[in-house]
Amino acid sequence: MVIRWAVAVLGCAGLLGACAGTLHGAPGPGAGGDEHGSPAVERALELADSGSDQALAAAEAAIQEAVAQARPVEEGYAQVALCLARRARGEYVRARTAGERALMLATEHGEVALAARAHNALGVLAGSRDDLAAALHHALEEQRLFEQVGDRRGLAQSLNNLGNSYRRLADHPQAIENHERSLALKREMGDRDGAGYSFHNLGEALLASGAPEPALAAFESAEAEWRAVGNRRAVSAALKSRGLALAELRRLPDALAALQASLELRRDPPNPHGEAETLVGLGRVLLHLDRPGEAVSALERAREIADRLAEPQLQADVMAGLAAAHAARGDVRAREAALTRQVEVQERWRRLRLEAQQREARALLEIRSAANRADRATRLAKEQEESARRRTGERNLALAGVTLLVGLIALGVNRYRLKRDAEARLRRQAADLEAALARVKTLSGMLPLCGWCHQQVREAEGTWSRLEAYVEAHTDARITHGICPDCQAAHFPKGGR
Repeated sequence: MVIRWAVAVLGCAGLLGACAGTLHGAPGPGAGGDEHGSPAVERALELADSGSDQALAAAEAAIQEAVAQARPVEEGYAQVALCLARRARGEYVRARTAGERALMLATEHGEVALAARAHNALGVLAGSRDDLAAALHHALEEQRLFEQVGDRRGLAQSLNNLGNSYRRLADHPQAIENHERSLALKREMGDRDGAGYSFHNLGEALLASGAPEPALAAFESAEAEWRAVGNRRAVSAALKSRGLALAELRRLPDALAALQASLELRRDPPNPHGEAETLVGLGRVLLHLDRPGEAVSALERAREIADRLAEPQLQADVMAGLAAAHAARGDVRAREAALTRQVEVQERWRRLRLEAQQREARALLEIRSAANRADRATRLAKEQEESARRRTGERNLALAGVTLLVGLIALGVNRYRLKRDAEARLRRQAADLEAALARVKTLSGMLPLCGWCHQQVREAEGTWSRLEAYVEAHTDARITHGICPDCQAAHFPKGGR
């Protein structure tokens, strides 16, 4: 009875460990479909997923070269490689620093492709740390950005990560759908390494949904793809997952062989997190085989690694397995000690999760506060713009009124000037007329002409003047002389003058 209970406990813990250690489809060489402009960066990205010392050295060298040559975008890609390499080594805090640096450089320089790769790396890292909210956030962001730049390879990777996030949220249909979409894209592109990741993650989703047989088939397909491309680290993950699926199917000898083969590959290149997960799975199978002593040995090795990595969730899984193994051996004191330690690390894990949630809540509040400030600033700017528009309208209206008034005044002044000029002209014309009239001399009334000679005219003073002189004095006429026909006939009958 105790053995069955212990096996059940360890089975749950092993399944959790398997879920926590899933591969997330981190981009391999050129997975983003973008050019990074530096052989050093390409080399770093090519080696990153191995987590080897060589990968770490290549990423750090690429960063130094990019910084020395003032190439921030290349530095960003090198930081992505460093993030993935440190994640593969279980150095999660330092991995996150590198990923956030890459994302910052992408944002500063408007590099969408780099931002997508940074979100990909950070999503992989968040999934490894069981940070579900962050993993889902990064997966959605990288999907959006890869779609924006039209990167089908990157989109396939983002669908993998999105599927893993849904699996952790126990939404298995969504997880399976995203992994199948990712697999289809990778097969279209002939990406066998990427297809291996999609097969593996599809198997994880199927295993979590309670379908070990199709999960086993998916793991075997993943292993075949990775062996074809020589991805040793990924093959070790496929072997571990295949062992867990075989254990679920109660094919224990086969499961044991697969886990032992995975364990050998986990150490070359070094992958401490994956090694600890494999040891937990190995302990589970050994308990199923009623070999509790060997199970304790495997789990103790896993505990050493988990303590070195300081991962509470992994430590809790290991301690649960140790408690079950000690119970199977009948070592009550060791079992109680393991359970006590399990409670401690779970409490620490819950505390860390709570602190992370509080940080996220504070960050969310700050984001909302910033958004509110931005909204207020926008509203104020709109109000100021509307006020300025009103003032401008009023000013333009006033200016139009003043212009109209000035125009009317100018028109009035012009009309007044025209009227004044016309009146002045009329006055001048009247004066000229008066002057002309003054110069005009006319004769009127009775002309006192001598009745005898008809040649003298009496003046008003009583004097007499010749007719010619009188006319010239009283008019503007001038007298000239000629001879009329009568006089000519009378005095010059012969026609002479």
